[in-house]
Amino acid sequence: MYAQKGMTTPAHCHKKKKEDIICRWGKLAVQVWAGVPAKSKGRSFKLHINHEPVSVKSGDIVELKAGSRVTLVPGIYHEFYPVSGECIIGEVSTANDDLNDNFFINQDIGRYPGVEEDEPAIVRLLSDK
Repeated sequence: MYAQKGMTTPAHCHKKKKEDIICRWGKLAVQVWAGVPAKSKGRSFKLHINHEPVSVKSGDIVELKAGSRVTLVPGIYHEFYPVSGECIIGEVSTANDDLNDNFFINQDIGRYPGVEEDEPAIVRLLSDK
């Protein structure tokens, strides 16, 4: 993913998917919560940063420099945004069920906007028919 300062991937979690968010270039901030943000503020939990367990509190912001990663297990709410002017972000994860495993705090946000296809799909998402 490519993001510029001011762009945010909004707060969400997954009930099944495990993922690593990786800062490939630039500097990335990842805010994490142990559960629903409004209900879990300040609660301590372990988070793996660069494969090492680190104690954090719900609502903390973890800053990742290029080459660093954070592992997010199911149930951990997270949002991320560049601290630097631009950022290249990678994700390595288990398969994502786009229809049933994305839980955004702002319920008006969807995983994908409507798309009007003009070409046949080469590779389909799990949720595509």
